[in-house]
Amino acid sequence: MITDTSFNIELLYVLVAVNDAHSINKSSDTLRMTQPAISKKIKQLETYYGKQLFLRSAQGMTLTSAGQNLYLETKKLIQQFENMHALMTESQVSLADLKLGSLDSIASNMYPNFFSHYLSDLKEVTLTNKIYELITPFNSGQLDAILIDHEFSKEVTGQFEDIQLFEEPYYLVYSQKNKDLVTLNRPTLDPTRLAMKQLAEPFTRTVSLFTRDKATRQLIHEMLIKS
Repeated sequence: MITDTSFNIELLYVLVAVNDAHSINKSSDTLRMTQPAISKKIKQLETYYGKQLFLRSAQGMTLTSAGQNLYLETKKLIQQFENMHALMTESQVSLADLKLGSLDSIASNMYPNFFSHYLSDLKEVTLTNKIYELITPFNSGQLDAILIDHEFSKEVTGQFEDIQLFEEPYYLVYSQKNKDLVTLNRPTLDPTRLAMKQLAEPFTRTVSLFTRDKATRQLIHEMLIKS
């Protein structure tokens, strides 16, 4: 029996995330919601259908029989919903409409072909070595997409899409004239000026693409791969 008519598709995303993680705590990062907010969404969904959907125990969250049936149908519905959204937005997205920002190290080292080929096709391009010169305008809607270190994802606000593009180790870059470092075993960047050495501690950098919608993410990601 339905006792609450308050319903939206976000409730179904919560159901899937909590079940896949078997935990409200672990699903918090995925959903970008607090644990109390997630618990409230689950209660709202259970009230809507008038059935208990989860069993809560020390081992985590597991679906009841009713919850399992809803989960299977929800997966199909979410896929249909996302396909419909992509279909409705696909034809509306083009490079000429997009404002893209990137750390200059990413643009020059990893995607020089993309930026050299499509620089004039994009509506606006921002290249900088200052991370908040990308995050701040993205959060305020002045940039449609940014290429930055995934580590800073917690600084991104609002609803967004993201995809991890690659990982690479951090390197120490220094002048060969530095007498304290010149004896290090290193690859050479410029025989007359610079050299680099991978840091001794295992420390990797993950670079991600952030956009406000799935269609923009798919368009830019596909073009980065092709270039």
